[in-house]
Amino acid sequence: MAFGIPDRAGDFLPIVKYNAKAGRIYRSDRTNTGSGWEVNDVDISQIFSGVFDFENIHVGWAYFSPTGPQWVMSIYGKEPLPPQPEERGEDGKLLFKQAFKVQLALSKACGGGVRELAGTAVSIVQSIDALYQQYVASPERTKGRLPVVKLASVTPEKGSYGTNYRPVWEITSWVDRPESLQTHTNGAAADEPTVFQNSVPPATGKKTVEAPAPWSDDDDEPPPPMKKKSGVASQFKASVDADAEDFG
Repeated sequence: MAFGIPDRAGDFLPIVKYNAKAGRIYRSDRTNTGSGWEVNDVDISQIFSGVFDFENIHVGWAYFSPTGPQWVMSIYGKEPLPPQPEERGEDGKLLFKQAFKVQLALSKACGGGVRELAGTAVSIVQSIDALYQQYVASPERTKGRLPVVKLASVTPEKGSYGTNYRPVWEITSWVDRPESLQTHTNGAAADEPTVFQNSVPPATGKKTVEAPAPWSDDDDEPPPPMKKKSGVASQFKASVDADAEDFG
């Protein structure tokens, strides 16, 4: 609290994040130290499992500005896709990149709670799109159920900026919507995009990453244990019931 004003930073939805350079997924825990917020990134790649709220996934555009992330998005399939903002950087390139945001209920083994996963990297955007298409094609979706997803593996992709690791997601089971995942409403008109600014409060403390050392571009395989799968990424398995109480 400063100047007698309650600190509302704790109201922000906590996140999980995928690092395409490391091929890892982290749970970001924020702690109020009294003088600011400290971040601790916990590597949950080996055990990651969560219920994805694909019914309310947001897609659109994002720009990570010096003052924090800015998002111009809409609920996919329910609202028109917003146009890409025209702001450009000093190099003349558009600042806003294609992006997504989706809420998920983490398994209790991963720490539990509702988190937000978002990204602008091509590898994760495309992988989430492929996963969403699996969700749409499943008969479980018509029953109002949501997919339980794990990080099955990662695939290295070398480019002009080094090696990135594309996540390979797998739907392992389906559950009824967990109580912790409430239906999303944003109050915006159906024909207008939702604009998010600084959706994650800035950290003022040091950042601790519990993860292996960064992988070298000279390595042929992704960081263990996320080994590359041969052939095409596996499609989701037949529906297997799971307990929604194990998530969120």
